Amino acid sequence: MSADLVAVPVPGTDVPMQASLVDGEPFVALKPMCEALGIDHRSQRAKLDQAKWAVGVMITATGSDGKTYRMYGLHADCIPMWLATIAVNRVAEHARPVLIAYQREAARALRDFFYRGVAVQPSGMSQLDVLRAALDQIEAAQRDAAEAKAIAQRADDRLAAIEGRHDWLSALAYARQAGLPTHTRYLRRLGKCAATIARRHGVEPNPVQHQLFGMVNSFPVWVWELAAEGFEQ
Repeated sequence: MSADLVAVPVPGTDVPMQASLVDGEPFVALKPMCEALGIDHRSQRAKLDQAKWAVGVMITATGSDGKTYRMYGLHADCIPMWLATIAVNRVAEHARPVLIAYQREAARALRDFFYRGVAVQPSGMSQLDVLRAALDQIEAAQRDAAEAKAIAQRADDRLAAIEGRHDWLSALAYARQAGLPTHTRYLRRLGKCAATIARRHGVEPNPVQHQLFGMVNSFPVWVWELAAEGFEQ
């Protein structure tokens, strides 16, 4: 996924996190954080790939050198859990203050930056500058969300017409119809639960091409209803 990384200041350290919104959800680039802590990002990525609680995506971003890079991004909600697995005495002494600051402030800094505008007022910025930056970011997020919603709606409508199976829906279509959350993390959980229920009942998924998310599975409405009842939102 293509995204623009922004530096999110973290109180207690001058080493910011590199983060971005992907489908309206905040993700943090793993490699820069690992480099700041002096730990190997490849081994951390391997550990996260095995963790059921970890939610990550591959982000295509432009670096400060103007080149395009692909990097692994970890969902902001997973950052505290991941940081808790790193013992302070396992990192170099010069990196310990950074780790402690991340462990204490990373979650709040990300929440404040993406949902309140700016976590820490940079030096030289007036209160008006901070407010304008926050408003610009909120407006951009709203535009992105509206555009994604419109694309998904057009795609679902087109798929329904092509397939002629109006009782079979994708996770996004069912969630929207049932008034459930539509963010990526919830849809993934819902889809996994639906796939388990379908296998249990001998129902094969109907793969369809989704304009926003690529190939996705569709299931009968009754499968989605059982899946939605199967876990907490």
